[in-house]
Amino acid sequence: MGMQIAVVEDNLYDMKHMRFLLERYLSVRGVIASIDTYRTAAEFLEGLEAGRHDVVLFDCYLDEAGMVPDPNAMTGLDASRKLRQVDPDCVIVFTTTSRDFAVESYEVQAQGYLIKPVAYEDLSMLLDRVMAQRAPTRMVTLGGEGFDANSLYWARSAGHYLELHLAERVFLRVRSTFAQLEGAVAGLQQFYVPARGYIVNLDVVDRMDGNEFVVRGGDRIPVSRRSLPQARAAWADWMSQRNGRGF
Repeated sequence: MGMQIAVVEDNLYDMKHMRFLLERYLSVRGVIASIDTYRTAAEFLEGLEAGRHDVVLFDCYLDEAGMVPDPNAMTGLDASRKLRQVDPDCVIVFTTTSRDFAVESYEVQAQGYLIKPVAYEDLSMLLDRVMAQRAPTRMVTLGGEGFDANSLYWARSAGHYLELHLAERVFLRVRSTFAQLEGAVAGLQQFYVPARGYIVNLDVVDRMDGNEFVVRGGDRIPVSRRSLPQARAAWADWMSQRNGRGF
């Protein structure tokens, strides 16, 4: 079963735009998910139960576009309060044209805001954070530096040091060996050695380009000529497994 995402948005254009952005993101990341859309808070709240959705994107100002204004209409914030009462784990995101609801959003522990018109880059960064937070933590220590192994994009050996490239463009250079790195991530099947002295996290690989893995953010990791057939097979197998797991 994949990720369950809901979009609560009364403006039809904005709803279609958000669905387009979500489908693009899911395709790029190789994630299986279903997207439900709702035009009103009342429609969304009908049959509400915990676990129905993993992520909900609420328009802060519902009942605006294409409808008769109703001063008593339920806002996205109102609906999010009711959602949070029954589901403490659902990720809540607001879309809005202003930041007027910023303070109120803290009470429902919103993941963040997306300012309209929503840009793909902003949505992508936010959902990347959501995915990282949902992943089981595996803390490792190398050369005195501790980090979550799932945040490691790729690494290479450089003499007596390791160069570690992590999420959010974090770069660490630690005194350690490649064998110690392999031991630290042992059992985490997303890590693959494409060439001598290199390791890459297949979860963040966007594509293969010739004899290189291209990871999220654009870095390119070489694949040795001898390992190329196995690397392609490993990448295809991992994509198949990831699609089966969902978000």
